[in-house]
Amino acid sequence: MHAVAELDDRPGPVRDALVRQQTMWLDTLAKAVRLTIDAGHFRPDVDPSLFAFQLYGIVVAYYHASRLFRDPAAKEHAERAFDAVVAAARI
Repeated sequence: MHAVAELDDRPGPVRDALVRQQTMWLDTLAKAVRLTIDAGHFRPDVDPSLFAFQLYGIVVAYYHASRLFRDPAAKEHAERAFDAVVAAARI
């Protein structure tokens, strides 16, 4: 998260490497969702890219809530948000 905030608007090879790493992470999450769909645990109409985006959003929101806002409920909110995304995808 620190690197993203520092490098998001700075062109160059370090930013490019960070973008590749974060893209690979999102691709890995989406692949895990596809495997979960194939295993019959998630509905076949679940969008793996959207699911990965939502999980990434939860991580970013948790980070900001816990670090920036020092919100004591950040962890609970992140867990509830995660549970909601998973519950919506389940068969």
